[in-house]
Amino acid sequence: MRRLSTIVLLFFAASLCINAQKDIPEEITIIYYNTGGLFDTNDNKAAADDEYLPGSNKAWDGKRYEEKVSAVAKNLAFSTGSKRPAVIGLAGIENKKVINDILSERRLRRADYNIYIIDKPGTNIALLFNKDISGPGEMSNIIIDTTFIPDRDQDSYGIIYVKADIRGPGSCHFFLNYWPGMENRRMAPENYRMGAAIALRKKIDEILNFERNARIIIMGTFFDEPTQRSLYSVLNAGNKRRNISNRDLYNLYYDRHNIDGLGTTRINGMWQMWDQIILSSSLVNSSRDWYCDYASGGIFFPDDVEEDINRLGNTYNGDEYTGKTSAHLPVFCILKKKE
Repeated sequence: MRRLSTIVLLFFAASLCINAQKDIPEEITIIYYNTGGLFDTNDNKAAADDEYLPGSNKAWDGKRYEEKVSAVAKNLAFSTGSKRPAVIGLAGIENKKVINDILSERRLRRADYNIYIIDKPGTNIALLFNKDISGPGEMSNIIIDTTFIPDRDQDSYGIIYVKADIRGPGSCHFFLNYWPGMENRRMAPENYRMGAAIALRKKIDEILNFERNARIIIMGTFFDEPTQRSLYSVLNAGNKRRNISNRDLYNLYYDRHNIDGLGTTRINGMWQMWDQIILSSSLVNSSRDWYCDYASGGIFFPDDVEEDINRLGNTYNGDEYTGKTSAHLPVFCILKKKE
């Protein structure tokens, strides 16, 4: 009888292992999208949202809000094909309500996400994790030296860090960035972004000191090109493929911009690669169990933009409504399970 019980228990344990293996995805899609400012129509007394209210000079209303929410959801869903994104990074979001409205759109509503956002007045950045492949994570805010940044601009940037357990790869470290950039249509000084790079690199080094092969995913709008000092020198994110050390970072968009001539936004008719995804060396090493191809940094062109590049732009030109979704294109990459 005891022997029979042991056999039954072993069979049950084996079945659980098989089912667990089936739950592990073959691919994990990570996408980042700067929405260019997506406000709801409610008056938040603590936020500077007066110009995005019904009756304002911009005449922002429910119809325009719903159109932009639908367009953002469509771009997030279509950029990854039939599969829902596993991890979504968003910038330019007013609050959690806006995120929930995006996720309620029919193209995304079948997926359930954990939302990580540091809610502050103005626009925010947020990380979303599909609950099918991720458990609860730990979130914190990366403190940036504000010595050189005027008080009026300090709410216009941020870095959030989330450590999450992803089904398959396991423990992963995610950094979502929105660095100081275009302020009143003028480029913020470079030393603003150098300060952000220093703060981010410090946190990355702390992780690598205790976890040599940590899986690190960095995404966001940096307002610097991949070859500029903040990213290439301070963050140590380049395109090195040989003799890469565990502390080197690999920028999936370094070659996409400098060799292929691509970008995610257009300034004075020229492509700029301001939106990027950067990985730790452990994630571009195909000898490991989970990895990302060197050339897998994708840029999604919505149909309307592909047909007419002038459809890429801000939703408003001053107070004039353009009907465009965003001046930025979504970027994405796919982590693959080694066969």
